[in-house]
Amino acid sequence: MGAALRWLWASLLLVVAVATRAQVPVTEPDFTGLVLKDVQQTISTCLSEVQHGRTHLALGRIDSALFPNGVTLALDPTVADPLTHRAFARAMRAWNEALGLDCPLQLAKTGTEPEVWVRLTSMLPTGMGHELGLIQLERRVQYSRTLHRVIIKGTISVLQAHRGHAMTEDEQFHIMLHEMGHLLGLDDVPNVGPLMGPMQRGRTLTAVPAEEAVLVRQLRAILRQRSQQVTLLASTMP
Repeated sequence: MGAALRWLWASLLLVVAVATRAQVPVTEPDFTGLVLKDVQQTISTCLSEVQHGRTHLALGRIDSALFPNGVTLALDPTVADPLTHRAFARAMRAWNEALGLDCPLQLAKTGTEPEVWVRLTSMLPTGMGHELGLIQLERRVQYSRTLHRVIIKGTISVLQAHRGHAMTEDEQFHIMLHEMGHLLGLDDVPNVGPLMGPMQRGRTLTAVPAEEAVLVRQLRAILRQRSQQVTLLASTMP
């Protein structure tokens, strides 16, 4: 390919859905059933990519899940209902409060194109097993032997009404919070109660549960550790 950049692209449809010598390694929790499969795969395969000469593919894949420079979101400007504006602002604030300075979710600047749009919809794709919300996310990694670049493009869709009843502000907030959880790498869980479980109408959450905030922080710590391991391993390769 010479100096030309090669493209790797991966589309992900989500539905409501070796450390440096001076560092202590992060203890790796069992993410099975809690973290998206493609993110788990990135964690488990990135070091082997280096051994095959694809260091910047490995780093790009890690960055596509970690968002080291943040990921921007915005509410569709055609949405006029202040209820939805409040729900979106609350969801963004809730994740930022839960993760603190480690939260990559950022509000897109006015007049700029966000990486992820949040929109209302009257209908979601059928036959997907979920009814209230959806995130469609594409992660593209552009890489060569010396550099990489990550392109994120996605849409979070929130159902306006369900079975003839409009979604309340609290319900829209809960759905947005859940879909943002997918953006951060969390997978659906089957039991009712956790944020990433099914939502029961009328029984919504008011914040990100502490257990799920801890899980996201653990995931992000492991991704950072993998990035450092990839860089260190690459420096030892001929």
